[in-house]
Amino acid sequence: MSLPDPRVTITDTGSGSVTIGGVETPLQAATAGGARDSAILTLLGHARQLGHPVLAGVVDPAMDAPVEVWGELSVLVDPDGTVRVGEHGAAPYVPAEPWLGSDEPVEAAPAADDVAPVIETSGDDDAWSTVLRTPATQQQIVLEVTGGDVVAVTGTAICGRRPVRATAEDTAGLQVLDDVTLSLSKTHLRIEWAGSQPTVTDLHSGNGTTLTRPGGAGVALHPGVATAIADGDVLTVCDWSATVRLPR
Repeated sequence: MSLPDPRVTITDTGSGSVTIGGVETPLQAATAGGARDSAILTLLGHARQLGHPVLAGVVDPAMDAPVEVWGELSVLVDPDGTVRVGEHGAAPYVPAEPWLGSDEPVEAAPAADDVAPVIETSGDDDAWSTVLRTPATQQQIVLEVTGGDVVAVTGTAICGRRPVRATAEDTAGLQVLDDVTLSLSKTHLRIEWAGSQPTVTDLHSGNGTTLTRPGGAGVALHPGVATAIADGDVLTVCDWSATVRLPR
């Protein structure tokens, strides 16, 4: 039997992995419940990148009733943060109850528009619940590409025409930026957050990256060095440019 892709494996020690497109990303947490939270967030980032729900197979021997065979457990993650769990072959589209990660379901608080609600979990739950899960909010910026698309970049992301991670340990998302000018490198820059401050790092790209503050002159980014960015800043790479927007 072929393995599902995407797929999630969980262990009772809090480790495990998420495999998407044949690329395995390790999970490290203090408990199996924490590993499940991390897996949900990884799948959520992939769903938002694709713009449609992602269905993943799950093997989870850490459950009270261990699931050790592919095809017995699945999770469906929507870009809006909704997660539905099908236990032992149950269809993942079956209506679900609110879930906050514990064994005893609790009513979930309503989510604000365009904002995913926060996980409220003890981190030591011993089973996936067949209910609705609400993943933690991830920070986001928007890139308004000149003459092109408006791209939402969620959390930490590696951006470029065809971005890849440098190591298997890197858990950053991959954000494709369309560029008919071919100014961008395949793996060009990294966007991440230092607390509430977004930053951009040029990843030793071929053409470099210029940052222009509103009313200021363009400054070339030092490759490998994170630089703070703010609303209205412009990133330029030869014939490609994008304005940074921070959702208010």
